[in-house]
Amino acid sequence: MAETVKVKEYLRYQFSEEETREIAKHLALSVTNKTRAEEEQKSAVAQFKQRIELEVAMIQRLSNNINMGWEMREIECVVEFHKPKQGIKTIIRLDTGEIVRELKMSGGELQEKLFPATEVLSVTDEVEVGTEAETEDEKLFTK
Repeated sequence: MAETVKVKEYLRYQFSEEETREIAKHLALSVTNKTRAEEEQKSAVAQFKQRIELEVAMIQRLSNNINMGWEMREIECVVEFHKPKQGIKTIIRLDTGEIVRELKMSGGELQEKLFPATEVLSVTDEVEVGTEAETEDEKLFTK
C-alpha cells in the first residue's frame, strides 16, 4: 500500500452563494465606513484650515502693529466750538489732549441755541401737580 501524507497547497477556491453574500455585506460595510472616514477627514481638515487662517490673520495684524508702532482705534474726543476763533471747531483727543484737527463749523453748528437746555424728567420722576410751581401757561390751559 502506498504511503500518504497530508499537505496544504495554495490553490483556487470557489465561493458558495452564501459565502458570496457574506463577503458582499462586509464589502458594503467597509465602503460605508471608508466614506464616513473621508467625510470626517474633510471636516477636520476644513476646521484646522479655518483655525490656521485665523492665526495667520492675527500674526499679520500683530506683526504690522509691531513694525508700524501704531494701529487705528476709536478714541474719545471732545469738540470745542468757536475755538481757536469764531466759526472754527477744534477736535481734541481726551486720552492725550492732542488737537486732532480744526474744521470750519457747519451751518447747523453755527446756529445759536434759542432756548437754554432744560431738564428732562424721566417717566419715574415724581412731579407734584397743583403746587405753586405751575407756570402761567399751565394755569391758562387748565382753566
